[in-house]
Amino acid sequence: MKSFESRPPVDYPRKRASIACNFCRHRKRKCDGQKPTCGLCTDAGAQCVYQESDRVQDIPAEILLRLTHLETLIEQQKDAITELSARVAASSDHPARSAPSIYSSQPKYDWDPSSEHVYDKSSFGLFSPENTYGNEYVFTIPFSHQTPTGSLFALDRVKNLVGDYPQDFFKQIEKKRPFNSIQVAGIPQAFEQIERSRLHPQATKPLITEFLHHVHPFFPIVEPQLLHMLFDTFSTYTKVNSIQTSLYLIILALGKVSSNPQQIFDIEADKDLSGMEYFASAYHYLNNPLITSFTADHLLPLALFYGSLYLRHIGRPIQAWQMIRDASGSVQIMISELHDMNTHEERASLYRIAWGCFILECDDLAEFHFPPSGIELLVDRLPFPRISEDSRNGHLVFLAMCSIRKLLNRVHSALYAKSDQENFQASPPPQHTSDTSSATPQKHSITSLKTISEELDRQLEDWFGSLPNPIRPTLGNTISANHPYDTYILARYYVTKHIICRPSLLFAAHTQGSTVLPEFVFANCKKCVDSCRKFIWAGSILMRQRTHGNWHRMQAMLAAIFTLSTAKTTPALEALVPDFDELVKEAIQCIELWSGHCEAADTIISMLKTIRQKVRVLVRGA
Repeated sequence: MKSFESRPPVDYPRKRASIACNFCRHRKRKCDGQKPTCGLCTDAGAQCVYQESDRVQDIPAEILLRLTHLETLIEQQKDAITELSARVAASSDHPARSAPSIYSSQPKYDWDPSSEHVYDKSSFGLFSPENTYGNEYVFTIPFSHQTPTGSLFALDRVKNLVGDYPQDFFKQIEKKRPFNSIQVAGIPQAFEQIERSRLHPQATKPLITEFLHHVHPFFPIVEPQLLHMLFDTFSTYTKVNSIQTSLYLIILALGKVSSNPQQIFDIEADKDLSGMEYFASAYHYLNNPLITSFTADHLLPLALFYGSLYLRHIGRPIQAWQMIRDASGSVQIMISELHDMNTHEERASLYRIAWGCFILECDDLAEFHFPPSGIELLVDRLPFPRISEDSRNGHLVFLAMCSIRKLLNRVHSALYAKSDQENFQASPPPQHTSDTSSATPQKHSITSLKTISEELDRQLEDWFGSLPNPIRPTLGNTISANHPYDTYILARYYVTKHIICRPSLLFAAHTQGSTVLPEFVFANCKKCVDSCRKFIWAGSILMRQRTHGNWHRMQAMLAAIFTLSTAKTTPALEALVPDFDELVKEAIQCIELWSGHCEAADTIISMLKTIRQKVRVLVRGA
């Protein structure tokens, strides 16, 4: 018998249809696969119908998901390549000017600032003049930006949970809230009405100590020895209405309001007027336009600054902004009029006041759409403030707050302009075809979001890594209440991380079910959820006592819960928030300390309770 190998090869082609028609398949006959009608169907006069192959159903779902994901990544890379090509083409038109990389190295923060150290915004590649993402003034908060908590009211998921509210809802509440507490019976409305016993050193020295212990470390605007000189002078000269008198009274008021953290807003209590007995007369004096408009005394912006701090301690954001606006305007005029005759200490003092105004005013502009005073542009040209060292490291914390406030302004400018938000919530970038009329890519595609958020996150990590060891807290899953500076810095760090990553989470919620999420989007969602969680932990510690930032902190707490609830009600992100109910409960408990004395706090608590209840129902129903 001949072997198989020795047999002659078959000299005729084998015809086999890749897909048999329904008629041949049913009769189990060999189909020649001819279309539109095969041979057997022609002979039998039958209708020839071919069924599409179902082999794709045999492919595992995981493989299909990976293929879809790879296609998405390829489209993103095509978009990025087109964008880079446009940049190269633009830079070739200006050979003398090289376009900086968006990942250009950021200079380390100098924690021993000198007069030569001035931040140059062009050193940040993301915000260089050639970069399409930056604005002309990169450190300014754009008007009508979408960072405020109220902007989240526009989200459908938030509307479904709490109802339909205007985006300036909390601003309207505060504007309509009368400032009756300053007119309470027993509150002196003029300096002459203050009881002499309240100004006796036996009553004032403990308040000055409280001010130096609770307020000054976070805003070391004035050297302590100068403060003591001010206090000593006040006890010797004739006591009349003046800027110096007002400054002295406001410092006493701050010492009083920061010394009793338990009665947070109860400034009408008989036993605790929370410093209003000192503040009211100074407030009336400094609100005189003749004083704020035509006075060149360098103590004026300082008194206005401390007055704004006091109003923040008692939860009056509108009045606080009005005073910090006046302080910012005053210090800008005085710095513009500096000349060689001014001493170094006079310059340094005004610079410190300017930086303090910058922090407080930008906190207000980030939450309310107020007209800016221009302080952002001024500090862009100033060196970091010179502050003498102290044993409690308050000078380092203040410098850290100055620098991260600048970073926050970049975040507002780069990610939260109104047009940016509309584009970031759109679908993934479209495919670019060869017949595209313009080589310029979309300015705010999802690829742009990736590039900008990665750069801002890198700058945040650089900021945290550059903190000196004495004030650098430990990042982890626990936050201790034993170190106030640590909690203060961590709260700023996590709220910054949250707003950097929030657009990615909103994009994920908006596009859920319509596309595969890019890897960086999901990674940012995890960062966003984690930062919201840890901000709530840090914020709940800080809100146990009266501080200047608690009203804004309540808003940030609500924004964090809005963001977490969006993740919790998005199927792809729900697993990231297993502790959602506990986080809402913790937020409610810390804000309840403020309820009964602040309408905004009462409203936030009501919203949080509604969110907690509805999310429970939605999760169980799913």
